[in-house]
Amino acid sequence: MVNQEAKKEYRNSLRSRKLIKVALLQLMLENDISRIKVKEVIEIADISKGTFYAHYTDVFNVLEEIENENILLLRDYLQAQPRVELINDFSPFIIKVFNNIEANLDFYKILFATKNAKSFLNKMQKVFVDYMMEDHMMLTKLKNREEAMLFFSFISIGTANLLQDWFNCKCDISLEGLAKLLNECIVNGVGAIKK
Repeated sequence: MVNQEAKKEYRNSLRSRKLIKVALLQLMLENDISRIKVKEVIEIADISKGTFYAHYTDVFNVLEEIENENILLLRDYLQAQPRVELINDFSPFIIKVFNNIEANLDFYKILFATKNAKSFLNKMQKVFVDYMMEDHMMLTKLKNREEAMLFFSFISIGTANLLQDWFNCKCDISLEGLAKLLNECIVNGVGAIKK
């Protein structure tokens, strides 16, 4: 019986955290996080003050958790494929990232549309570039370190901006089509779009 109660409490905790995160992101569509009050989050999430404070200290703590969860997920996806293989084919990595986005589409639509999206994307870009630059064996196979860093920065910034445009309906292409095009552009350069 205790096990059932613990499971229910765990599910309720997960549900509460998700409601809080979604509420915060909805508020961030209109306001900078520094202007958002816990009271507003509580109202939108339809939870009690005690429930909020059982999980978070303030709205910045909620945003930090959202960012950290996504950074950990990005690292997991990156670590699933050796860096040297990524240089030749980014598609397994891109597919994992885009499948996650598709599975949580509403959440990411809000996240990418918030006023703090640029800051979040900058953190994600840094994680990608830093991860790729950590492998000294791989870097010895590239022309030089500075060019490699610029290349990885270009990929991460371009991908982030492309996703933002897609979420803001500036691209009439499926998410799967976008993933394929992105991989082609990374691997083949401008040749991917030439006739």
